Amino acid sequence: MHLLFKHVDYIYWKTKKKAVKNREELNEENRERRIEEALLVYLAIEEGDSDKIDDAVNEILDVSGRIKAKRIVLFPFIHLFIDKPASPEVSMHILDEITKKLGMEVYRIPFGWYKEYEYRSKGHPLSTLSRRV
Repeated sequence: MHLLFKHVDYIYWKTKKKAVKNREELNEENRERRIEEALLVYLAIEEGDSDKIDDAVNEILDVSGRIKAKRIVLFPFIHLFIDKPASPEVSMHILDEITKKLGMEVYRIPFGWYKEYEYRSKGHPLSTLSRRV
């Protein structure tokens, strides 16, 4: 699993079009949203990552603690140069588990949709980090 972290002033997204057959359902909470002051976490989930959930949670908690972020936004993002992406079902299950285990304010950008999005990065030394678990 590849993780890319951005400490952001805000993130805004709006879902546009279906990207895959098996995708998350849209609702008023995830269709379009703006979140202020957050740790944005891009996640690229690969085959075999089901046993890496706790490692991913620990990395996210470590980074959020270092920058004192109170909100997490999880952004499934297959485009982080992975070899074998997990199936949509496995990816969504892993995202569900990570969300539950974080134990803090977590938002999810919906899996399986093309999105319009923008964010503003804070630009300090810890505002962009990456990890692989």
